[in-house]
Amino acid sequence: MDGYLLLTSGLSWVQFWTRKPILFNTGQSDFMIYVMGGLSGAEPILEKIYGKQFHPEKYNTWSTTYSEDGRSLFETRTIGEWAELASEFSFSHILCPKNYQLSLPLAYEGEAYNLYRIVKEPDKNRRKVAP
Repeated sequence: MDGYLLLTSGLSWVQFWTRKPILFNTGQSDFMIYVMGGLSGAEPILEKIYGKQFHPEKYNTWSTTYSEDGRSLFETRTIGEWAELASEFSFSHILCPKNYQLSLPLAYEGEAYNLYRIVKEPDKNRRKVAP
């Protein structure tokens, strides 16, 4: 598995088992208010992937405010939208609870969680090269 692993909220423990780099640890995001310098890298991830805007003055623990509203965003994205995000943020797989249904192929189906694989959409404008 190349690239980062993208997680939904509440799965930050996965890194200890997989030893794979994760893109953003939603379980530790409540510490962002203490390290504002790291916010510049976190803001685009929060906004583009999780659909959240970070407002330090109204801050409430991210992992508790994320809940199910992020699920619909994950489930309604197309293969192309996931491919664009994966290209921008360098992730190759998404791990989420089994009840999430993403528009991506399954790389692994577990009892409680599913691992989805990012697929690059074929470039329809690309010319075919003769053999």
